[in-house]
Amino acid sequence: MPVDHEDYLPGEAPAAHKETHQDGGTDEISIADLAGVSTELAAHALLPTVHQDAPDLILTHKGIASAHHAKYTDVEARASFSPLAINYSAFMPVYDTHHWQLTNLALTNRDILTGQWYYAPVVFPHGITVSKLTLYGSRNDALAVMILNLCRSTYLGAQLVMSELVANWTTGWSLRYDDSIDQPIIDNYTYSYCLNLLLHPNDSQWDVQFSGAKIEFTG
Repeated sequence: MPVDHEDYLPGEAPAAHKETHQDGGTDEISIADLAGVSTELAAHALLPTVHQDAPDLILTHKGIASAHHAKYTDVEARASFSPLAINYSAFMPVYDTHHWQLTNLALTNRDILTGQWYYAPVVFPHGITVSKLTLYGSRNDALAVMILNLCRSTYLGAQLVMSELVANWTTGWSLRYDDSIDQPIIDNYTYSYCLNLLLHPNDSQWDVQFSGAKIEFTG
């Protein structure tokens, strides 16, 4: 059977007194000498990066720009797609009468020594700036021709050559690049883009072999 507290009248409910045990109260509770508590607090206070170094750490963090924005800005996201590697198998002949073949290394004319054109589409992120076009292939005859063009076309039939690369080596497999691009800013609202390739051997289909292209750009 419950017994009434001596400080209260019979049946009287105890008054709230938690304030007396809080900070500044008349009966403030102290954790001094409480087992397990003061030891932990003391160890925490000794950690150099918890209190003493905190202001410097906060200032350092504030100065790190990458810590305060999304993983990629729009510019960084577009640039992350560079470079575009265009495999030789993406190219198709202009005419269905062309004789051509894909080997395990390259695109070549097949049993024909006249010049043949091939095309491949290029899909750019809108707004990027093309900075470099590279042609890869094999050429071992000074009279053989291999030309790669990067072009943009309007939807009304006009075309601009943004870059032209002419293979100028006769040492077999090599490369050539162009880092001076005409009208380099990509505008997908107005234009579409493609690569044009000319292969014109001299006295053997193996005189020129196209193995691919690479397009580099900034955001």
